[in-house]
This record gives sequence, structure tokens and C-alpha cells, in this order.
Amino acid sequence: MTRDEIDALGAELLAADATADARRLAAIAWRLYSEAGTARAEADRLHDMLWSRSAAERHRPAV
Repeated sequence: MTRDEIDALGAELLAADATADARRLAAIAWRLYSEAGTARAEADRLHDMLWSRSAAERHRPAV
């Protein structure tokens, strides 16, 4: 999610709160939850990739 998308979502969140639109607030909350899960999965994938490379380097025979 880009900074502009986050800013737009923040504006939507404020508007939904100002009008007490519970459905819209819930939809925004689920979108944020989904984005956080996606970001976490990407961070975990990158961590695993780096860990695998590091482990491969440690186990490479000395020449």
C-alpha cells in the first residue's frame, strides 16, 4: 500500500467516523487488517529468503 493510498484510507476512516457509518468503518478496518497481513507475509518471505541464503553460505565448504 502506498503512502497516498494510506492517506486516502485515513480520510475515508475520518469521514466514516464523522458520519457514524459502522458498515464503512468495518469495511475499512477489514481492509487495514488485510493490508497488515499482506505486509507481514511479505516481510516473513523476505526474512526466510535471507535466512536461507545465509544458511547456505555458512554450510558452503571452504576452498
